[in-house]
Amino acid sequence: MICMRRGKALIVLLLAAAMAFALAGCGKRGVTAEDATNLVQGNLDEIYLGVFDPDFLKSVNITESEAEETYRGGLETETEYFIYYYGLEEVSDELYQEIVDLHADIYSYSSYTVQPATEQSDGSYAVKVTFRPLDIHVQVNEEWADFMTAFNDDYADVDVDSMTDEEYAAFRSEYSDDYNRRVVDLVKSKLPTMGYGEEDSLVIQVILDDDGYYTMDETSFQMFDTMLLTYP
Repeated sequence: MICMRRGKALIVLLLAAAMAFALAGCGKRGVTAEDATNLVQGNLDEIYLGVFDPDFLKSVNITESEAEETYRGGLETETEYFIYYYGLEEVSDELYQEIVDLHADIYSYSSYTVQPATEQSDGSYAVKVTFRPLDIHVQVNEEWADFMTAFNDDYADVDVDSMTDEEYAAFRSEYSDDYNRRVVDLVKSKLPTMGYGEEDSLVIQVILDDDGYYTMDETSFQMFDTMLLTYP
């Protein structure tokens, strides 16, 4: 039986790695609370909205094409988790790209507000971000049991025991393609009704790394990413 899986935190580690280039912060000298605020704002806008502010790009010393590449990398990482979570198998290149584009659509609805940073005693900065969690997967979860019942019913009369190895391989491929297609269509069907959970907030730390650059702390960013797009 196909089932939804948990454990996004593991996948977010990959997302953080994919964002490492974009997370390179302002130089060690002259960093202010305003710089830290802009660093978080610029990173979140790039990662989730695909918005590349010229001043932000200049402050982190990257080009728009590099920022676009990083943004696409983040969408692909989210796609990998989507595939894992819903148990998709043998995903075609075309469907993979469709899921990437789906995440671009989902994240275009991101709603967050970056508050002014507060300098900490150790020289780091605390940046409070208020946000509303995207609920598309919560809506899918509410229909999941009925979805799986209908899907399994369509294959209830299939006798896999009577199949040859070649026939079974062909059946599994068709079965996987059908399941993959239906899952993506189900999630896409919720785009028009996608809403938000209750407003929440989280503090993202801006810290000085070993190379002398200020970056968003990986742990707090992972937590924000996990909470922004809710997987039940």
